Amino acid sequence: GAGAVSFRITANGETLYSHPMPVPEDPAPLVELDLSRWAGKSLWLEFVTDSMGANLCDWATWFDPKLVVRSP
Repeated sequence: GAGAVSFRITANGETLYSHPMPVPEDPAPLVELDLSRWAGKSLWLEFVTDSMGANLCDWATWFDPKLVVRSP
């Protein structure tokens, strides 16, 4: 079967979100992050997927990430 994975989102190297999924069949949560403190600045976002232990038969994917600009 598939192995456990973890998801992480970083902004300029700072972890904003981290979610381990020890049971791959569990549904992933909907995530909303407030990036307003970087308004008008350069921002490097990373969507990281990593194995939690051995990486035999583990796989994971990010579903439809979106950046939404909202007016203040």
